[in-house]
Amino acid sequence: MPETSQQIEHLRELIVQRFDSMDRETQLRAEALDVARRDMNRRLDQMNEFREQLARQEMTYLRKDEYDSAHSSMEKRISSLERLVYVGVGAALIINALLVYFLRH
Repeated sequence: MPETSQQIEHLRELIVQRFDSMDRETQLRAEALDVARRDMNRRLDQMNEFREQLARQEMTYLRKDEYDSAHSSMEKRISSLERLVYVGVGAALIINALLVYFLRH
């Protein structure tokens, strides 16, 4: 009988050790899960911050239709100025030619 009692005590110790080991594994897994959760939240926060930054940056962009409209208006103004310059240069050439003609005669 004493051997049986010792065997039972030994088995009880093994079971207690196994439960302690399982408790420790469970605790380590929970800690690892907490670390992973914190890391995931940090990454998600960074992604959300980046997304918000892109949204703020996008608000500063000029839309294509606005650009096209302003560009077309500017092209018309430049074309008008070019015509004015050509007329001015032509007038200056004519005046110059007339001056040369009258000064020589």
